[in-house]
Amino acid sequence: GKYLLTATMRADGSSKFGANNQYGYFPSFALGWNITEEAFLANSTILNVLKLRASWGQTGNQEIPSKITQSSFTESRDNNDTYPLDPNATTLDDYPYGTIFTRLANPDIQWEVSTQTDVGLDFALFDYRLTGAFDFFRKTSENILLEVVPADPIQPTATFWTNVPDIEIQN
Repeated sequence: GKYLLTATMRADGSSKFGANNQYGYFPSFALGWNITEEAFLANSTILNVLKLRASWGQTGNQEIPSKITQSSFTESRDNNDTYPLDPNATTLDDYPYGTIFTRLANPDIQWEVSTQTDVGLDFALFDYRLTGAFDFFRKTSENILLEVVPADPIQPTATFWTNVPDIEIQN
């Protein structure tokens, strides 16, 4: 109970990603030191608990729509994305139609990764009448999953899902 250690390796799989990145591996570690278990604090009448702890770990985010790694198509006739060849056209049958993209394939989309770090100090004083904790916590998310508008205005779809490597979100 004086020294504490936890290590975890998590492997997550999701059918929301393509075969190239279907699995993500996320480690975590935690350390603790019950300082009140040390001999120099064994006879303390004021300090009941003093524990220093630190942890680091990663988790993955898969919160994206299903099947976005696959292409999707529709008939252009259903979307009125056609142009009449005959200037006197009156019905949809007078328009040529074909197949258009509704979603571009992105088989290389990857897990969004959040890295979390926590350092804390727990204490209890005066026969547990005063207890509390101090914490420093930081969470950084990278490889952000985002639905973006293509930079090139001439694209087969208005938006597509991708990982944005240059964005970092910190909490």
